[in-house]
Amino acid sequence: EEGIEPIVVEPFLVKPSWSSVEDSDTDLIELIIDPKMSFGTGHHETTRLMLWHLSEHRDKLNFVLDAGTGTGILAIAAARLGAKSVLAYDFDPWCLGNATENLEANHVSSVIQVRLGSLDTIHETGFSLILANINRTILIGDLAGFVGRLSADGVLLLSGLQLADRDLMLEALSAVGLTVTQEKNEGDWWSVAAAR
Repeated sequence: EEGIEPIVVEPFLVKPSWSSVEDSDTDLIELIIDPKMSFGTGHHETTRLMLWHLSEHRDKLNFVLDAGTGTGILAIAAARLGAKSVLAYDFDPWCLGNATENLEANHVSSVIQVRLGSLDTIHETGFSLILANINRTILIGDLAGFVGRLSADGVLLLSGLQLADRDLMLEALSAVGLTVTQEKNEGDWWSVAAAR
């Protein structure tokens, strides 16, 4: 816990609950994230890339799915940006507890539902935005499932990928009928937005 410092990932200020740092820039949206054993503090490139993409897709915040939610940071960020409804899931019970605590700390529990399990537990469809910051193997395995749950004009945001994965992922996205609309990388990490 002592190693977790507040970090600015515009338009967000991500900080743990025990931090005394105040938001000096009133335009920043504060996200209170206590990581415990879960992934997602804003300190890793893949999370920062997703927060950037999320802020670029504010027009798609009607019905959001957060795959592999971890600390709940992306679901919380979506809610703080104005999402009407967010469904988040993770297969790790530790993450479920951690995410739930973070939802409460950010006062967004009424907007976000957290579910234990994999994509198979998500029977809802018509998501306007799907967020998945996982790893290449799981992302490729779940691509068709994501597409089946995406609304006609929905957007899929993927991270957890390295630049070396780009060609393979572009091919996989094309194979399920998605077109890349945006790409961004930070160092060796790569992220992508895709739509029908």
